[in-house]
Amino acid sequence: MRNRILSLLKLLLEGVILIPLLMGCHCSNSYEIDGRVTNDLTTEGKKIYLSYTDGEPIDSTVIRQGRFQFKGKVPHGEKALMAVLRLPPYYVLPVVLEPGYKIDAHMEEYGAKGSPLNDEMCHFIAHIDSVETLHLNSLRKIVSIDSPAIARETLSPTVIDDVYQAMRQGKLEVAKKTLSLHPNDVVGAQAFLFALTETGVGQDKEIDNLYSQLGSVIKEDPQVKYLRELRKNRLKAIENNLFVDFPVIRKDGSVVNLSDCLDKGKYTLLLFWSVWGEYSLVFSRELIKLHSLYRNEPFQIISVQLAKGSRKGCSQNGIILPWEQVVDYNDEAVRSYYQVKNEPTSVLIHPNGKIIARDLHSDSLREELQKLFGAGKAQ
Repeated sequence: MRNRILSLLKLLLEGVILIPLLMGCHCSNSYEIDGRVTNDLTTEGKKIYLSYTDGEPIDSTVIRQGRFQFKGKVPHGEKALMAVLRLPPYYVLPVVLEPGYKIDAHMEEYGAKGSPLNDEMCHFIAHIDSVETLHLNSLRKIVSIDSPAIARETLSPTVIDDVYQAMRQGKLEVAKKTLSLHPNDVVGAQAFLFALTETGVGQDKEIDNLYSQLGSVIKEDPQVKYLRELRKNRLKAIENNLFVDFPVIRKDGSVVNLSDCLDKGKYTLLLFWSVWGEYSLVFSRELIKLHSLYRNEPFQIISVQLAKGSRKGCSQNGIILPWEQVVDYNDEAVRSYYQVKNEPTSVLIHPNGKIIARDLHSDSLREELQKLFGAGKAQ
């Protein structure tokens, strides 16, 4: 009997050792990202960065013949972590660092694929995008144009607001459905971030109800904490019409606050955009003239590309902007607070941080600058 027991214990111990070995990568905390991007002169040899959503860097590598690769390990005890791939100045791709999987990341698609959570994340982003496309196409049909940015010139503000409110409600419903399926993982965290930014100040009870049903993974997510705090402060800022700082990505890939890019003591024009349509190009040419006209005045312009926008920038349309261009780090929060409904959206800020005017067009911006600085000086 004793020998039989010893033999059984030996088999059990061997099993304890052998089973993890046989399982291989499924027990590993390692991940691998196999990435692709358009293979051309604009990407060859460029650095691509992998970082956590709070901006903490993880790794970087160089693109060769349209390919790149990352290998790493998720800290012990973590099932998966949300990260971001960034190829400055325009490419941004969310990716879930899910241990035990080889992840396929195409920088020009909705998201990464090849693991359960990445596939779910990609599905969520695609669903959100389909809602946006549906409503923006309704604007195009009404005015028979290719660029929704021109809608402001042909439609009443009420019509535009109705379409955008319906779009936000549609995105909110997608987020709530995703949260019901993912109440305690990184996919659910991203869905809750959308819910935070697609609801108005008067919907706090709805947000609090959603939050009460979430698990610790979502509640402890750095971006969730950041946006919940921003939401608390937003009402006070809106009431006082004040500038609110936010993180942006510079051309070199560094993450800084927008205020770090601005000269103190100057009037600042923030120009938010994501798609350079016909109206955007016309407006940018007018801005270049005004920038030259008031170059000796305490006036500055900075372009903020919304992170989930088009990869096609102004320079690719033959226009070089003579001021800094950055990419925002928390797209939905910025859209929500600064009321970015049409593109481009302009916000003029006093040196004391007070917002003077929003949504200025060529003529109205020129009039506003003339009030502040006079006629200006031509080159």
